[in-house]
Amino acid sequence: KNFLPRNVSIFGTVGSGKSNTTQMLIEEATMAGWAVVVIDVEGEYVRMNEPNDRGDMNSILKTNFNLDPIGIADFQTFVPSSGDSEAASPIRFKVPISQLDISVIADIKEFSEPQFRMFERVVEEAQRRNTSTTGTSNRLGSLGTGTSTTTQPYTLQHLVNVLNDQTFITSLANTERGTASTLRNKLISFGRSGMLDWNANNGIPYLPVESLLVSGRLSVLDVSETDDSSRNIAIAYILQCLFDKVIETPIGENIPGTSTQRPKVLVVIEEVHTFVSRQSVSKMRAVLDNLQTISRRGRKRWMSLALVSQQPGHVPDELFELANTRFIHQLKSASNLAPVKQSTGGVHEALWTNVPALGPGQCLLTGSVFKNPIFVNVRPARSKRLLTS
Repeated sequence: KNFLPRNVSIFGTVGSGKSNTTQMLIEEATMAGWAVVVIDVEGEYVRMNEPNDRGDMNSILKTNFNLDPIGIADFQTFVPSSGDSEAASPIRFKVPISQLDISVIADIKEFSEPQFRMFERVVEEAQRRNTSTTGTSNRLGSLGTGTSTTTQPYTLQHLVNVLNDQTFITSLANTERGTASTLRNKLISFGRSGMLDWNANNGIPYLPVESLLVSGRLSVLDVSETDDSSRNIAIAYILQCLFDKVIETPIGENIPGTSTQRPKVLVVIEEVHTFVSRQSVSKMRAVLDNLQTISRRGRKRWMSLALVSQQPGHVPDELFELANTRFIHQLKSASNLAPVKQSTGGVHEALWTNVPALGPGQCLLTGSVFKNPIFVNVRPARSKRLLTS
């Protein structure tokens, strides 16, 4: 409890062992009964159900740690409906746009103020039409069931339909019609990603959130072939849904509607600087505020975040504040080392001089659970990782 719930960051340049440390942390957490969810932006972790097949790593694993390679038994991989994956049996999924805060959507799609106001009107109109058609507006009742027939107050297709409706368009002022057209194009680009709910993927189920919350289970969301904004929508949705479940159900109690006890939860976000960057902070305030709330309130309820980046120079200051435990691998660039150094307390200046010279798998480990920062050798992963570089 003194370690993971305080949130973790893992920093390191390419080849420093950053991804291996992430993999090791995933393995240890699942063995300890945590439910682990990984946002995999490179498709690296989709074969962790298989044992490590690298002879050099397995030799170190056996000689230095007396461990054998082994895959994670309880494992599942999800992929957006239009994406592809190196996983053996990926499960395709989509996300309900109605469950996302409209301010978060506006941040991620970079809506202008007029586009945001238009989006609010379109959402209200879509919800009104859908309610009058179905006779109900079931907002949260069937989230996470994994069915494609789940009733939502509106879908992405409903929003596009409103913007295609000439009756709605002619009701707008002339100055608003250009805004509506731009908004329509942005929403259609969302649909083409296959991440959200519109007609092209009617047969694809919504992401079954409850299935992520199983003790000892690793769930990997392979978004390696998804555009940035759609991937960020998936991250925002998963964080919010898991946080809602954690708030709703105390640790060890059954998740409503299931016979499964709510486990401790670890969410790993690879290359977190592509989700919220230092450069985009002013445009992503709603996303960042949401992430900070989830981090601070979630850690008290056994929901931890692991924020991974090879470019800490692009990570906003606000995210450094969230991660109390840090695995700092080799960082040679001054622009990447400086923000880590400035935001990490209790490390003597002499220790920082060693960070640019660290070898693969070596890192400086800091955190409130340790009296002093320590240099460690991270064991090789026991499970398989696909090398992408």
